[in-house]
Amino acid sequence: MKDVLTFIFHNFFLVALGVACIWALIRQQGLLSYFMLLPIGLGGIWAFYLYAFHTELGAKLAGWNVCNFQYSAAAAFLGLGINGIIAFKKGRDFRLSVILFASALFWGDLIAHFYQAYYIGESASSNTAFIMYGDFLIPSALWIAFTLDL
Repeated sequence: MKDVLTFIFHNFFLVALGVACIWALIRQQGLLSYFMLLPIGLGGIWAFYLYAFHTELGAKLAGWNVCNFQYSAAAAFLGLGINGIIAFKKGRDFRLSVILFASALFWGDLIAHFYQAYYIGESASSNTAFIMYGDFLIPSALWIAFTLDL
């Protein structure tokens, strides 16, 4: 059980993406709405909480040393989380702006992790593995759901 909780804790964005898919299927409602609420809204709030209030753990999960930059990252994730929660009940125009925000954040993070892993040689599991999958899959899923009007 501890291993399951650790996996969820360390990979909250990906787990929330999966839960959003299941929840949308069960409730037969818009997939994009649940993507906004769970991985973007709650995931953003979760990342904010870790970076701002559990600085050592947040830094470890991000592959950083504790530094002042993580408060900037916390603020960005707070903005993403709040906008994701609001977007749960808003229209396509507002959701598009949240998708653009999330895409810049996650794909930018993916590029940074790729650079760190393959050009600098930083291969800590916190900089590779599931975090890179999430950085790619979350905005991709948002764009697919938005484009197909799911």
